[in-house]
Amino acid sequence: MTAQEKRVSKKTQATITLVVASLLSVTTLTVLAVKADAQPHHDEFHSNSNAAQRQAAVQKATTVVENPLGKAGALAIMSDPTNPAVQWFEHFDQTVVCYMKTDAEAAILTRPFNQEVERVQHWTDTAGKVAVKYKYLASVLRKIEVPSGYPGLKDYCNLTADWYADSAEVYDELIKPRRAARTMEELDDGLNAIKNKAQGLAEMQKKLKQMDVSLRMQYGVHMREQEDALTKYVKGTKEQIRSVGGNPSR
Repeated sequence: MTAQEKRVSKKTQATITLVVASLLSVTTLTVLAVKADAQPHHDEFHSNSNAAQRQAAVQKATTVVENPLGKAGALAIMSDPTNPAVQWFEHFDQTVVCYMKTDAEAAILTRPFNQEVERVQHWTDTAGKVAVKYKYLASVLRKIEVPSGYPGLKDYCNLTADWYADSAEVYDELIKPRRAARTMEELDDGLNAIKNKAQGLAEMQKKLKQMDVSLRMQYGVHMREQEDALTKYVKGTKEQIRSVGGNPSR
């Protein structure tokens, strides 16, 4: 390998790593914390209390305090299950979770190559698998029926499908065979085109997240259960349920 070819190879690896990093932006969900004031103990049930006091005490003790988490809102964990928007988002969320990158795949795609051929091959194989999943997911999302009377859901679904389809194309561009660049300028032009597309997808992902939260707030839908830390805390993870002898529903 000539010195120029080595420089081209190193530059290619460095640029691919930068492109992948821009694709794999992580969106952080904000968790709502609800703090309840502790109520001091009173002896309303003391035998010397009169009937009116006892009745008032019973009413107070049996009154269910409104749970702010039960209200319709972006982080509500108790959304109305009969709400068509809630049903649609839950189906949408489950579909996306089934075909998105696994934690292992995400780790492989962000791992540095360190000039190791095995890592490059592992990255290439993983990127190919993710591209196939993303293409299929995009086709599935475009076929999901949207309930009438809920503006914005169809556009959000189609834009999300476009994002996964475009992301798959970027992975395909990075791994498909291509003729060797004649010059460094030609190589730079090709890699910069992929880099710019990846950066555009990262910005689009942020906009989609904002759109997701806004629609959930508008229609009283909880956040995605697989990502909402508050829902996980209340319902428990599968591992936590098993640890106390439960049988997780899914």
